[in-house]
Amino acid sequence: MGEVRAKVKLTNAVDESLVRRGQLTEDQVRVYEADALVDTGAVRSVIPIHVVERLGLTIRGQRRSTLTSVRILLELLRAC
Repeated sequence: MGEVRAKVKLTNAVDESLVRRGQLTEDQVRVYEADALVDTGAVRSVIPIHVVERLGLTIRGQRRSTLTSVRILLELLRAC
């Protein structure tokens, strides 16, 4: 079975809100673009820590999950 990939653009939602209020300019919105692997059955998304840092997100909690019999720790994020 093949992979499903999509070009995605992630933005900091708080930054976008500040633009709408006139408190930031559009070029100040933190953005990350990538060619992402799509899991059509997923209920959560996972992003690498360097993307979290570039977008200015903070960790608000953690969840344990299993991917192909490997346990991972998911960190729940929110825009700061």
